[in-house]
Amino acid sequence: MGARTIAVAAVVGVCLGVLLTLLYINRRRIYTAVAAAAPDDLPTYFKWKERFLVPVRNQKGCAACWALSVCDMMSDTINLRSGGQWGRNHLSPQYLISCWSGHEGCNTGGSPEGTYDLPQLTDAGIPLEEEFPYVATDTAPCKAITEGVLRVRTVKNTGRDLCIDPATVPENVRQQVIDANIVRMKKALLNGPIVGTLRVHEDLYKYDGLAIYQVTPGSRQIGYHAVEVVGWANEEVNFAEPGFDDAYWVVRSSWGDNWGARGIRYGFAYVKMGCNEADIESRASVCEVEMPESVKDAIAATDIDTMRYTSYTQYVEDPERSHFVGAMVKNHAHAT
Repeated sequence: MGARTIAVAAVVGVCLGVLLTLLYINRRRIYTAVAAAAPDDLPTYFKWKERFLVPVRNQKGCAACWALSVCDMMSDTINLRSGGQWGRNHLSPQYLISCWSGHEGCNTGGSPEGTYDLPQLTDAGIPLEEEFPYVATDTAPCKAITEGVLRVRTVKNTGRDLCIDPATVPENVRQQVIDANIVRMKKALLNGPIVGTLRVHEDLYKYDGLAIYQVTPGSRQIGYHAVEVVGWANEEVNFAEPGFDDAYWVVRSSWGDNWGARGIRYGFAYVKMGCNEADIESRASVCEVEMPESVKDAIAATDIDTMRYTSYTQYVEDPERSHFVGAMVKNHAHAT
């Protein structure tokens, strides 16, 4: 049984790969699916406020989505819990690429789940982007980081695999497994963004955010791509944006700010929820992040509900929302 790897096509910069096992296993530990909680206490709409998330990245021609998604999840978790005190600071995915030999390079990629317990994260910690800039290559050497600079660590043995792969269970219980995966993903999202996976087809390259994403029948499969999941909407909750009546996940990619949902900010996608569309409900994970000393007072003072939307009405009525409902309607009008 081997590690699940997410890889890349150098020309288009999309992460590819094959899900090789139900659970990621390495020599030190096993990531197991956490128990699902009852869905009754979950909001029908939930999203972390985009203005507190790090800017969308561009992985370019390197299979670095596994590193980018982990770094963004970690930084966003700190900023959200600290009420924005941490800032929208990128952590260094290049540090993971250059200082860990366990991945398979820019042509093949790596596994997000395989990073959480690395000594580079639990002991040394990831530096900020400015200390080790991303250069989209696996040949950059692991450089010494200036002593005393800020580094962010994961908490050892807290990595959680949130999904059981529906493809590994009998067909007559597959939907129940998907439903349980959804509940686990939602429960984890209440505490911060999580790392997810999309099966990539050619039509995803052209996605413009004007509708909920579903794979076009016959669209050629390319591979897999690690993303950050930041929210969801249940069916018939979205009453103001045309074409968004079905349930969906809100995900953020690392394909730059010229791809994805239109509006104030690009880089986001809305993926259909409930049927394992593009394998979105087959694989997701998260781990605990050690909070830096510099933000612990801010964390204690933060009302976490000010950092997230827990109803669709709350989102619609927020004048500072990043994806304007009006912009969505306007874009639909331009598309017709």
